[in-house]
Amino acid sequence: MKYNTSGIISTVVAGVGGLAIDGAGNIFVAVRASVQKIDISGGGAITTVAGIVDSFGFSGDGGPATAAKLSEVQDAAFDASGNLYIADGANSRIRMVPRVGVPFPTSTGIPQVARTTDNRISILPNPNKGVFNVACSLNTRTDENASVEVIDMQGLVVYSTTTAAQNGNINTQIKPGGIANGMYLLTITCGTETATTRFVIVK
Repeated sequence: MKYNTSGIISTVVAGVGGLAIDGAGNIFVAVRASVQKIDISGGGAITTVAGIVDSFGFSGDGGPATAAKLSEVQDAAFDASGNLYIADGANSRIRMVPRVGVPFPTSTGIPQVARTTDNRISILPNPNKGVFNVACSLNTRTDENASVEVIDMQGLVVYSTTTAAQNGNINTQIKPGGIANGMYLLTITCGTETATTRFVIVK
C-alpha cells in the first residue's frame, strides 16, 4: 500500500510476501514468482529484477536473473555487500542475485527452509541488530540440551551454541556477534526433533 502526503492510500503491488530495502532506499518486494523493485528516485517506477511475473517454475541458475523462474517467493533480503537473497519457497531454495543484471549463481539447495516460517520458533525482535530472544516449543518432551545453529545463505554455520531445554521448551537469548547484515536461518535441534526458521540482521 502507498500512503501519500495528501492522506490518500492506494495499492502499488499486490500479493507481496516480503520486502527488502537497498542502500539507496529503493524497495524490493517478493511477489509470487518474482522480485520487483520500486524505484524511489525514479518516481515509483516498478521493474522486475528477478523471476518472471506470474510465471512459476524452477530454472535460471547461471543465467540472467530476469530470465530465471521462481515459485511462491516468500521473502527477500540484502547482505552487507548488497547481494540480494530470495527465499524461493516452493522450490525450497535460497536464490542469490549479486547485483541486478548479472547471472544467478548456483542456488543453495537447503531443503524446505524457505517454504514457511516454523511456528514452533519465535524470534524477537526480527529483524534485529544481532541480539535476539528465542522461544521454541518442540513436540519432543525432553530436558536434554538443545543445539542452536545460525546458518548463512551459503549454507555455512556461522554460530553455534547449546542451551537448556525444559520439557521441550527453550527460552534463550542469542548473541552471534560479528555477523554481517543479511538473512539467516536459525536451527534448533533437541533429541530427534529439529525446527528451523529465518531471521534478518540489520545493524
